[in-house]
Amino acid sequence: MKTCTKCYGIFGLSEFPQHKEYKDGHSTWCRKCHSKQACEWSKNNREAALLNGKKSLQKPEVKRKKISYKMKIRYGIDIDQYEVILKSQNGTCLICKTPSNKTLQVDHCHKTGKVRGLLCGDCNRGIGLLKDSVNYLNNAIDYLNGHIEIKK
Repeated sequence: MKTCTKCYGIFGLSEFPQHKEYKDGHSTWCRKCHSKQACEWSKNNREAALLNGKKSLQKPEVKRKKISYKMKIRYGIDIDQYEVILKSQNGTCLICKTPSNKTLQVDHCHKTGKVRGLLCGDCNRGIGLLKDSVNYLNNAIDYLNGHIEIKK
């Protein structure tokens, strides 16, 4: 048990943020007091708070973590799995086979959520606009084949 030096509440150590500089390895303020202080500081120092947030987002390790988290939530894969798929596709879109200088998008089945592969933005939007329907895609192929103009 430990007493918070700000609110004087008595809490278990788990209620105090870790802090290397103190003997017990925990801050002298409880989490609630730290949170209140951080909110007050952010309100009173708006520009500095925004700048701190932007600076941390620019760090490559922070960006990578954020991207990995979003991928895990949306598609069930993390950034390392994405890179394995990208390497197995030789860095190209699975449909048009064009090497992309931009990040390839994760294509997935909307019914099952299963990842099918990585596509360039155009190809991913194309199959999305055709509602991931093989029938619509075949109809589009037939349409294009029936309307080929030969240039002279």
